[in-house]
Amino acid sequence: MIEDWSTGYWDSWFDGVNFQPRRENGFSPGLFRFRTLMARLYRSTLATRVPLAQKVIVSLKRVTNGRQFRSHDYGLVGFIKELVDECGMADITRPNLGRPPQRRSKFEEMRISPGQVFIIKAS
Repeated sequence: MIEDWSTGYWDSWFDGVNFQPRRENGFSPGLFRFRTLMARLYRSTLATRVPLAQKVIVSLKRVTNGRQFRSHDYGLVGFIKELVDECGMADITRPNLGRPPQRRSKFEEMRISPGQVFIIKAS
């Protein structure tokens, strides 16, 4: 169990940084269509044959997603987000779409609630 992870939003806490709300971008149909196009292009025969094409496409998607999805990554908030990545490890390391070698998550389950996280380790 991890408690008080919300201290990552406080300047007064040793590893926390004050939350700075950013301008609200909201959902953009144009950005959604662009990301969809980039995903299709990534899987295309053309992109697999042209050197560096997939890297350029991924870079464009990162910039586009960063404009639409904002995040606070300081203190325990950032640590909790790393734990979320661990929950997705089977997909992150998928041989056909991820970064092999594939491995299971070290977690059976993870539950996040305001100020608390409960993790059940995989057996």
